[in-house]
Amino acid sequence: MKGTVWIGIILIVLGGIMLVFKGITYVKDETVVDAGPIELEAEQRETIPFYPVLGVIALVSGAGFVIYGIRKQS
Repeated sequence: MKGTVWIGIILIVLGGIMLVFKGITYVKDETVVDAGPIELEAEQRETIPFYPVLGVIALVSGAGFVIYGIRKQS
């Protein structure tokens, strides 16, 4: 397969993942108090959101790349 078809497949997969999942959540440790030998830490959850519009754009552009790559091979 040509490069454009592979790029299209990757975009389709990423677009599908973006539509299924709402985002990536990770935990960040933060030091709240640091007073000599006493140290208090707190876990803070942060989320990187996936917007559904970007997932749809990735799916549509991926399909376009696949169709273009297949037509160009013929």
